[in-house]
Amino acid sequence: KEKEGCRKIALKDFSEMIETPPSHKNADVLQKIIEPAITELEKRGWTINYEKTKTGREITHITFSWHKP
Repeated sequence: KEKEGCRKIALKDFSEMIETPPSHKNADVLQKIIEPAITELEKRGWTINYEKTKTGREITHITFSWHKP
């Protein structure tokens, strides 16, 4: 199993992969999907961080980094 890594993904592509309804805005995806998932994984010993990349005022990409000792 992969215990550490990093991945950058377009938020649009991520939303399509997890089949987010079109009515969800980028901020909704972060607050309602990504942050709760990170919280759950951290309870299991993972350290997960993400950085938002903006183009203008819009969040276009997310870079995830993770580590499990």
